Amino acid sequence: MEIKKLSFSSRSASRVFVTFSDNSYLPLDSDSVLNFHLKKNQALTPLQYQKIVDQSLFFLLKDYALRQIALSPKTEKIITQKLNLYLKKIVSKYGLKTQPSFQALIKDTLEYLNGKNLLDPQSFVDYFIRHHPKKSYQHLCLLLSRQGVPPQLLPRPDSFSSGEKDKIKKILTKKIHRFPDLSDYKSKNKLISSLLRQGFSYLDIKAVIDDWPNIS
Repeated sequence: MEIKKLSFSSRSASRVFVTFSDNSYLPLDSDSVLNFHLKKNQALTPLQYQKIVDQSLFFLLKDYALRQIALSPKTEKIITQKLNLYLKKIVSKYGLKTQPSFQALIKDTLEYLNGKNLLDPQSFVDYFIRHHPKKSYQHLCLLLSRQGVPPQLLPRPDSFSSGEKDKIKKILTKKIHRFPDLSDYKSKNKLISSLLRQGFSYLDIKAVIDDWPNIS
């Protein structure tokens, strides 16, 4: 394998495309091009080629992870899932001649992100709660746990207690047309079951329904 061409990206001066003698190519950061002493017509050993592949994939994974975190906070579990999918995509895109170590590349990327304190679970919790204002406390905790938030960072019940009834009232306002007669046992029970499935407590649900206007 030889290096056929080195060309800078038109979008970024820090990105260089390394084209090989088989016409395949890989993007690489300019610092790595200098550190590896890469040049046109350079013959590569299998080990040298593998190092270029690994560094290219690491460079792409870092860039992708930073863009994802810029969009919204991420937990380590979320970014790991995204990195796995992205890594499969770019390995296929560039038609690599070697099989990289997915586990090692993702581990190195996570270490890079953690080293820069870019994976902050508390920031993710705050962001998630802000963007799901209508969800019940129990449902939020369930979703946050599934996203890799540790138990000690889950929101405390007392921080939600005052707002749970308000959320139920808002949902009830939208649903009430489907349950016009809440004095009817079956209608009332269906509504309560619906709200229970959303994670609200029975006591809060009953208190709101019992105080709802026009219920005899």
